[in-house]
Amino acid sequence: RFDPVVIHAYPSSIAALAAWLNAAGRTYRGRALRGVMTSSETLAPDVRAAVEQAFGVKVFDWYGQAERVAAIGTCEEGRYHVLTDYSGVALLETDGEACELVGTSLNNAAMPLVRYRTGDTVIPDGEPCPCGRVFPTIKAVIGRQEKIVTLPDGRIIARLDRIFQGHDRHLVEGQVLYRGDAEFVLRVVTADGFSDADERALVDKFLLRVPGVHVRVERVAAIPRGPNGKFEFIAIE
Repeated sequence: RFDPVVIHAYPSSIAALAAWLNAAGRTYRGRALRGVMTSSETLAPDVRAAVEQAFGVKVFDWYGQAERVAAIGTCEEGRYHVLTDYSGVALLETDGEACELVGTSLNNAAMPLVRYRTGDTVIPDGEPCPCGRVFPTIKAVIGRQEKIVTLPDGRIIARLDRIFQGHDRHLVEGQVLYRGDAEFVLRVVTADGFSDADERALVDKFLLRVPGVHVRVERVAAIPRGPNGKFEFIAIE
């Protein structure tokens, strides 16, 4: 049988397989596997934990883009590092703790991009990493700026990735859909055991994070992907 050394996957794809393994009380039994590599979507902390439990190896997350103006990867300590030998990176401050990622390519002789605004946001760290590498550290990669919700009262809402944490036993996946005018829908693909109490708990947790809005849970058979096949944790109509 095929026994991979590394599994490379979208976080949403490997999360579904990990959830199935964990729910069944099983673990991956390949002997050669040394790590799981994720990319192209934001990796939530609970997804990382679930995948590491199911596969018995560390998850290494990677951030990049087609324009190749910035690269960020995690080390064996689980910390994000900006790979400054790949490109020149600047962080533009925003209204909150997140910064917009701006990059200058060092590896594109045909059409170098200078101070290219990626539209992606990160939370800088600045603390040294126990791994000993000197690359700057990042606390978290948040994602695209257009996926940060601005409410009618001016509040800017981001970091909604923890809404579904703690419900992974009964959820396959979940998505926050913003329909405008402070109305949210929590789309969920449920597993056996998901109850009305779980539904109420999700609503209560969401309102604790984003008070004063309208929110409901919608159970769906599947959550549609974007044209590129990627899972969008926050969707905006």
